[in-house]
Amino acid sequence: MSSGLSTRVDWRAVAVFFALACLWSWPLFWWRDMHPGAWMAWRLPMPLKMTVLMWGPGLAALACLRLFRATHPRTVWVGGGDWRRSLAFYFVPMLALAVVGVRLPEMGDGTVHALVLAIAVVGLLNTLGEELGWRGFLQDALRPLPRPARYLLVGSLWAAWHFTNLFADREGAALWTYLAWYLPATVALSAVIGEATDRSRAVLVAATLHAWTDLSFEIPGAGTWVVLACAVPFWAWLLWTWPKAHDAAVVGGARLPTRVR
Repeated sequence: MSSGLSTRVDWRAVAVFFALACLWSWPLFWWRDMHPGAWMAWRLPMPLKMTVLMWGPGLAALACLRLFRATHPRTVWVGGGDWRRSLAFYFVPMLALAVVGVRLPEMGDGTVHALVLAIAVVGLLNTLGEELGWRGFLQDALRPLPRPARYLLVGSLWAAWHFTNLFADREGAALWTYLAWYLPATVALSAVIGEATDRSRAVLVAATLHAWTDLSFEIPGAGTWVVLACAVPFWAWLLWTWPKAHDAAVVGGARLPTRVR
């Protein structure tokens, strides 16, 4: 990192970000996982309930980007300086999935196509709520740390933010078995998404990889796997050829050269 930027982490900014993210989302996690009857009785469509819950990190990021704008070294943006490429990164595989179609148990035995586009839009809204926080703010805030420490901390805070997801309906050996794979997997995913984000400087890239991770668990099936297998080389090509002009940090409105890879 260049001498124009701080070589120390602003731990106050990190603490404020995580506290705000949890202050928003933890009560909603508790409500959803510990009082499911009351959660289901909340008269709001389920996708919008998840939007409200998942935007805790995003709202915290927006607040902290304002509060710490004079010192926060920002290198990651929603479009990464190339909106067309960022939107293609997300929507081209989703369009392919709509063509192939998926099977949704709640929709019967048939294959749905057009509904995938609605799922894609809602999924983008939801994952942006998280990724604006984890990659759009926190990854830059922790940039002075070496990569392994940075991704270990991002992944650990990401896992901790999920709160009741970690222990709802689990106890004893089942809980420890879950944590034994969930925490390392979250750290590893943080490294993969983090490297892709640094390459592109785009929150949309992070949201894409996050969305497809969720899709792999929530809508598994041949269609999902085939499109994902085809999307990986497409994403790799986009990242490999991504323009490198946006190679600067913005601190307090001033652009400062830096190296983030």
